[in-house]
Amino acid sequence: IDELSKLAIHNYRLIVNSIIPPEAGQNALFAARAAMQAQYLKKIEAVLPYPTQRMTLLDGEIKGVQRLSQVAKIFFDGNSAANTFVAENVQPQLAALITPLADVRARLQPNGHHRTVFFAGKGGVGKTVASCITAVWLARQGHKTLLLTTDPAAHLGDVLDAPVGDEIAPVTGQPNLWAVKIDPKAAAETYKERILEDARRRGRPESAIATMEEELNSPCTEEMAAFDKFIEYASEVEWESVDFDTAPTGHTLHMLELPM
Repeated sequence: IDELSKLAIHNYRLIVNSIIPPEAGQNALFAARAAMQAQYLKKIEAVLPYPTQRMTLLDGEIKGVQRLSQVAKIFFDGNSAANTFVAENVQPQLAALITPLADVRARLQPNGHHRTVFFAGKGGVGKTVASCITAVWLARQGHKTLLLTTDPAAHLGDVLDAPVGDEIAPVTGQPNLWAVKIDPKAAAETYKERILEDARRRGRPESAIATMEEELNSPCTEEMAAFDKFIEYASEVEWESVDFDTAPTGHTLHMLELPM
């Protein structure tokens, strides 16, 4: 708000979205989330002196005129969300396509072989949580597991409640589980040094090395270096399972499309 005011953009109302509804408090996870939100809501009231409107988290996507109409009744008319918003039912034919949990577990289990699992999707869909849950579960099954990410905004340490650094290290309190956060910038520097040193050993002229160095300073070098580091880690034979918490889809697809 301070930054917007410098641009002569002034606020007159706040909308606080995705508040956990009271009826969800029966679930321990949502109850804890609601308690966390309550602290932020209190801070908002104390720090931001604007009329504030609140909107609860709804149990379904807001898509289509009918849904928008339902949300409008909640938002503008003050109707109860529980009695107004009707979540979309999963169609029977779609429900039949859902993979049984036993099949999912079978695909995740190394079964005596090295298994690499990619968790992909757009930002905010729960890749980090899903990858951490899976890695912990596999480790508790006795599989030596490596959990890693190339996402610059990674929160592995927050989810695991244990520090995760730029070097592979065991996760505190979780036997058989190791984790690492690949820093693209640090990986790029190491990658460039290795490529240039190899060129010098091969007797390349300084003019060629200068050209290589210029090319290696391109933005895509960080992505190449990060993926190169991932390949290095994932190829180590000691791991029975490697769980890769990828960056958001666009970034990951760009990496996978690199010629190397």
